[in-house]
Amino acid sequence: MDENEFNELKEKVVKLEKKRNFNLWLQFFIFPLILAGMGYYFQHVVKQSEKRMEQLKISQNIVNQVFNDTIVERTIIFRDILDEILENDVLATKIQESIDNFLKNKAITGTAEEAKKINNAVNTFANDNTELKESFAASTVIQQKISKYDKAIAKEREAFIFLINGELDKAIIAFKEVEQIYPSFHQAYEIGKYLQKSTPENPTETQIKEIQNHIANTMSWKAPNELIQRLKQ
Repeated sequence: MDENEFNELKEKVVKLEKKRNFNLWLQFFIFPLILAGMGYYFQHVVKQSEKRMEQLKISQNIVNQVFNDTIVERTIIFRDILDEILENDVLATKIQESIDNFLKNKAITGTAEEAKKINNAVNTFANDNTELKESFAASTVIQQKISKYDKAIAKEREAFIFLINGELDKAIIAFKEVEQIYPSFHQAYEIGKYLQKSTPENPTETQIKEIQNHIANTMSWKAPNELIQRLKQ
């Protein structure tokens, strides 16, 4: 073997040694880092998927509870703490908007009494920094319903006071006015009809008391309790 051949062989050996060192470098350092990075990435993806699934389950439970709950106050309180329950702000906002639309639609399509109840709950329990209060205050339909309910309540009280005082003719007129303001309000129609049918031209105290007792005992649904108690005395 001459000197040139020897040098060529030496260069090949050096190249093989470098390649071996590089392979060892890949095998013992680079590859483990890559595998560790991939493992961390996939673990992160799995955890994020699990977290999203958990948030979706929580959201579903919240939606089911809210839209099946008959206690408006609880619904509103639930609505205002969604940001603390859910980590996803976008999801929390969307559910809050759905609750707002649900409550508003319920107030608009329900009875005046329901509108009054929901409006009171909103004003009492909703946070001041939400648009829910402004939305209810700006709704002409809801406010008209509330006004009608308030007028009917006031007129019903007036009618019962006439009844307590034995002023049956005035009570008949007042109960009719309640029915005109708010048809089918409590038992105003039934009481007015009964009074008109049962009141004699000049009723005695005994007759008045019989009429009062009959109304207090059989026609007091949703009537003011303190006035019913006075009617029974």
